[in-house]
Amino acid sequence: MAYKFHEDDHGEVIAEITKPGLEPYLGLHYPATDIPQAARFLFMKNKVRMIVDCHAKHVKVLQDEKLPLDLTLCGSTLRAPHSCHLQYMANMDSIASLVMAVVVNDNEEDGDSSDAVQPQKRKR
Repeated sequence: MAYKFHEDDHGEVIAEITKPGLEPYLGLHYPATDIPQAARFLFMKNKVRMIVDCHAKHVKVLQDEKLPLDLTLCGSTLRAPHSCHLQYMANMDSIASLVMAVVVNDNEEDGDSSDAVQPQKRKR
């Protein structure tokens, strides 16, 4: 499936390949609110998102209190999916997914972005 974000941030399924008997999504439009802004930001930074098993239990990550910087999983492809995304996967009868960004007409050069995620000082 290929999903396009329009200028107003709503999305549209513009291409798909499916097995016979599966519900088609081609041509469907989804409101901008279906993909939270924070999720879009991370996706545009990482360009890939993998969910190996949406039924897997989430694992809490603990950080040593002595570390000077907060641990961030922004660059991780193995973060727990957001609950709304898990609901979408359940509605599509899907267990796993691999999503890759195809960016067209992006004006920023890779690695040159001023809004890149930076380590944060720990809050005490």
